[in-house]
Amino acid sequence: MSSLPEHRLDARGPAPARRRVLILSADVGEGHDSAARTLAAELEAGGAEVTVRDGLAALGRLLQHVIRDGSRLQFERYPWMFGPVYVLLMHIAPVRWLAERVLFWIGARGLLRVIHEHEPDVVVSTYPGLTSVLGRLRRRGRLGVPACSAILDLTSFPFWTSRGVDHHFVMHAPSVPAIERMVGEGGVRHVRPVVDRAFLEPRELDDARRALGLSPDRPVVVVAGGGWGIGDVEGAVAVALGLGEVCVVAVAGRNEALRERLAHAHACDARVRVLGFTDRMSDLLAAADALVHPGGGVTALEALARGCATVIYAPPPGHWRANARAMQRLGLAEVAGGPAALRAALKEAIEAGDRERAAHRLLALPSAATLVPSLAPRVERIAPWRLAAGRATATLALTAVLAAGALSTDETYSVAAARFDKLRPVRELPVPERLVGVIVQAPPQDVPALARGLAREGRDVTFTDRALDPASIAAVRGLGDEVVPELSSSEPSRWLSTRRVLRREARTLGLPRRFFYLAPRDGATLGQYALARSVGGSPVVGARTLRAGPGAAAAAGGPPLRPGEIVVVSASSSADAPGLERHLEGIERQRLAPVPLGRLAAAAGAAPGTAPARRR
Repeated sequence: MSSLPEHRLDARGPAPARRRVLILSADVGEGHDSAARTLAAELEAGGAEVTVRDGLAALGRLLQHVIRDGSRLQFERYPWMFGPVYVLLMHIAPVRWLAERVLFWIGARGLLRVIHEHEPDVVVSTYPGLTSVLGRLRRRGRLGVPACSAILDLTSFPFWTSRGVDHHFVMHAPSVPAIERMVGEGGVRHVRPVVDRAFLEPRELDDARRALGLSPDRPVVVVAGGGWGIGDVEGAVAVALGLGEVCVVAVAGRNEALRERLAHAHACDARVRVLGFTDRMSDLLAAADALVHPGGGVTALEALARGCATVIYAPPPGHWRANARAMQRLGLAEVAGGPAALRAALKEAIEAGDRERAAHRLLALPSAATLVPSLAPRVERIAPWRLAAGRATATLALTAVLAAGALSTDETYSVAAARFDKLRPVRELPVPERLVGVIVQAPPQDVPALARGLAREGRDVTFTDRALDPASIAAVRGLGDEVVPELSSSEPSRWLSTRRVLRREARTLGLPRRFFYLAPRDGATLGQYALARSVGGSPVVGARTLRAGPGAAAAAGGPPLRPGEIVVVSASSSADAPGLERHLEGIERQRLAPVPLGRLAAAAGAAPGTAPARRR
């Protein structure tokens, strides 16, 4: 990334009285933007000059569409995909390593351009993907000011953290040791939740209900699906209504289709109030006995500040479910796996009545906004020689992977063979006589019997070596037939044994330095061809491939054969001898003589390994 613009400030100098702060967020749901707005308001109240930018847009349109629009599409249509993706990224380190580097390679230039434009004294991220890119920029010396990350989840810390980020703001004390093990000592700060100050101000339940026009005598359940209105909001509303005389407030967020469905379904039920995106969540959570939500995030932090019982219902796969389990383990929420469990949890929350107001405890913690202006750099730049060594290693590794892939697929060989005539397998030889080369594939135990049957008719062919023992090879040759090696179809790693296999077979058969071998019918790989060539092998394939089983049509039944073509006949056992005879008779009826491959090559004057001109 040497062409990236640099952003270098004297980050180790004394902190100015008024600091410029750039907050990078992402419009993936509402939680990241909500945390960014809250942090910006608190920083501005403290005298800082703050700019909030959409970090996903800065990464570029491609990543913005893939991350934001792709996530939304998954939520709406394919929520099951989050599970496998989460497992791959969270638990398979090489996959996460590759994803982070692709994100950096594609998006770092645009993100650094935005940072350079604003020239901040400190950069704060509220989205994990941006945190990853910032960390790599810091460690490579491309970003010269401190970078911070506001962690909004209780789990999935490998996504939210980076050793290149100077400080991580954590809102739950039990998370501190785990994150410190990842980022190093001194890289984690325990702060109060990054929620609007209104959630921390005292608000009586009755006052909040009156302000919202809700009955003070009925229990209130808020069902929310976050900014995108995800999860089984409709099912949760139905379960809550089953409790009887309750008031249910359904918050559909920016999901207009969900809001319309809820409004239509409960148009005649005075117990239900349907809202879209709202800025009155502080009053709603102050008025509610319970919040039903599909996951954690900022809404759960807001409910915690208000002392509102939280029930996580039907969380989507992936980090949502992991976060739900963490919240339940810490006693911050109940997790309901189905309608019956949700009903029981809501009933318990309503009957408990008395609520613990957590605001007084949270206010005792420092605010992230009070720490940001005074943060000192903590991350040291990676030595240039290490960066160069890493790039060289990555380049070599990528080259090795691409080379291995190219050598392991028959498509690569097909493309190369189509371009370079010498790479093409031999299908026919230019002979002056009316000869056709015949190669027979058969199980090793049946080859001697087939050879004896052909000898009685005065015919000779070439058999392939499929683990023939020395006695069988001698017997077949004594009858005038030939034996050539056969190369089996390649698998991703088996092609590496091509050289050893062909060399062993060539020695067993006593073949000359240059010899023919039967290539796989479904295509060899470029790696197989190269290794076979290194021991003198030249590939042969059938211009015509026939089967000798019962009912097999004779060669004469197909398109006419041309002199010099090679025909491969497959026999599954010695019982296929009549079918083999029919094919040879069909060749003879075309006034062609079936002969072994060696005799055909001798007639053409072509040594194995050459690429004779093809007839048009």
